[in-house]
Amino acid sequence: MRFLHAADVHLDAPLRGLEAREGAPVEELRTATRRAFQHLLALALREQVDFVVIAGDLFDGDYSDVRSWAWTAKEFQSLAQAGIRVFLIRGNHDSLGGSSRQLRWPENVHEFRGDRPDTRILKHLGHLDVAVHGQSFPARAVTEDLAAGYPDPVPGAFNIGLLHTSLSGDAEHEPYAPTRPEVLKLKGYDYWALGHIHTLRRVHEDGPVILYPGCTQGRHVHERGEKGCVIVTVEGRGVRDVTFHALDVVRWERLTIDLGPDDDRDALLDRAEQRLADLQAAAGRPLAVRVVLRGRYRAHHALVVEGGLADLRDQLDVIAHGLGAVWIEHVEVRTSPPLDLNQRRAAEDLVGELLRDLDRLQSGDGDDLAAVMEEALGPLRHRAGRELQQAGLRLSDSEVMRQWLAQAEGLIADAFANLESGA
Repeated sequence: MRFLHAADVHLDAPLRGLEAREGAPVEELRTATRRAFQHLLALALREQVDFVVIAGDLFDGDYSDVRSWAWTAKEFQSLAQAGIRVFLIRGNHDSLGGSSRQLRWPENVHEFRGDRPDTRILKHLGHLDVAVHGQSFPARAVTEDLAAGYPDPVPGAFNIGLLHTSLSGDAEHEPYAPTRPEVLKLKGYDYWALGHIHTLRRVHEDGPVILYPGCTQGRHVHERGEKGCVIVTVEGRGVRDVTFHALDVVRWERLTIDLGPDDDRDALLDRAEQRLADLQAAAGRPLAVRVVLRGRYRAHHALVVEGGLADLRDQLDVIAHGLGAVWIEHVEVRTSPPLDLNQRRAAEDLVGELLRDLDRLQSGDGDDLAAVMEEALGPLRHRAGRELQQAGLRLSDSEVMRQWLAQAEGLIADAFANLESGA
């Protein structure tokens, strides 16, 4: 028996970040969530799954736009013709509380109610009965633990819990229908099909499987990488396999380019072109890329102070256009100016004084250095000597200490240069 688990389709949600860019693929961006949904349906048909579960936020907003709902209902009918049923719940974006109309899905689609959890049973799928339990969001903000009120598992069946939730302790997401993995495990179900988190996340993999498939289409640069759904294969009462399938139409990526003091503009552009080409080849679909520049770059002042960023952006746009189906979403500059240690060492300030002190320590003989370091690090050796020895950190070795001091010199100078440049 196999089923498809998806969530967070967000139909008709805008893709943010490229709207103002000249030459941006407006139509491709506008229809991306719909086409990713069509990829989902095509996958279900191609893989001949027994049914589909959608764990909330099928729509980006409520169902008040009847045309969007009607388009979706017609798409679901392609599954009906193949005998594939769909079970869905509403999440915080498309909650029942936001709906102004009562709309009827095709007969193969079951939407769970919002006032209490409900159960639907499928008979004789691969000699197995399947019980799907779920509850829609009655309102956008659901703060109680819905999972705690789900019914007991159906004896002898493969039990699936369909839930839109943020697990407790997740500081990155709103606490909608928050619950804990322990609550889900104790419920006695075989699989928890979760939604709300937009990245693939395997919360628990062995009795029961608890999983977020992520969203089907990234909407902005913070939803990077491949997006899609999973197909779950069940043997007996156990999950044999969970396979991820990419569905996204436009993929968001972040490209970090490390620069050094010897790199010029041509080196930057050559590196960017090669890395963008590699990303495009790996993705196999249109890309929206945020480029991040970092490191000690000789042209830092020209970029940040002299307004050279706009020119660089134009050159990166030309490179992206030449590759085809690649767009630069934003160029983020995190570079700092090259560092002249000799100049900093001669300065009559705190940094210069620290660097000169490090020089004196490194230029002294081994005994002097060992004595100074023993005074500084003796308490650490006393408290954690065995652990340090096991880790290969020999605090009595003057050569090791000189290496550490040389590294400290660069770190101190770097830290103050970053502070001064605002990096």
